[in-house]
Amino acid sequence: MFEAVLSAETWKKCVTAIGSLVEEVPLKITAEGIELRAMDPSHVSMIDFKMNKEVFAEYKTDKEAIIGIDIEDMSKFINRSRSDDILVLKLDEEKNKILMVLKGTSTRRFGCQLIDVTEQSNLKMPALNTTSKVRLSSQAFREGLKDANIVSDHVSLRADDAFYMNAEGDTGDIEVKLEKGDPDLYELIVSAGASSTFNLSYLTDMSKSIPGEMSIEIGSDMPVKIEFEIEGASFVFILAPRVER
Repeated sequence: MFEAVLSAETWKKCVTAIGSLVEEVPLKITAEGIELRAMDPSHVSMIDFKMNKEVFAEYKTDKEAIIGIDIEDMSKFINRSRSDDILVLKLDEEKNKILMVLKGTSTRRFGCQLIDVTEQSNLKMPALNTTSKVRLSSQAFREGLKDANIVSDHVSLRADDAFYMNAEGDTGDIEVKLEKGDPDLYELIVSAGASSTFNLSYLTDMSKSIPGEMSIEIGSDMPVKIEFEIEGASFVFILAPRVER
């Protein structure tokens, strides 16, 4: 038995963020809440998501379970919700579905067929020896990515005396600099200078759903770690660096 109640709008935002990276996920239901960890189809990026039971208006389960969710299908259902709808999530083990009941001016029920996600059920988070951490406005980060997209399909993230976003292409180059004292840079911690280059489209997709504040951890030529929250739910995105050929 599993049943959880929360704002449909909150769940929609979470599903949108998850769907920006992955298509199929193993959703783990525990006594403490729900969580998932999954990689994108090309194995370039990873997502780690947690929503503790305290975030829900109601949360009940009598056992731990891992269920396979097709995020695209779930998105279609939850996108039919209205901003003030209440969402009830229920597990129907007999029909192998997760039910989404939307309660508002009417009551609507959607049944999402569960899928097999055995291959992703035991993923481990990589140990990253990052040397720099940046807390900044997600809007400033998105604007920097848009600037980079003018000249290139990849962007370098660098941290030393300030946080830099650099891109270079046949038509020119750009640099975005955020330094201490700038209103969009909240914190810069550097134990050693770091720089890595990443695929711009992945970072753009990742950043679309990030509200308000975000943190970025980088090292030299290693994956970037991006952390943020959506209404009490925590997210970690990992993206491998671009490999020069």
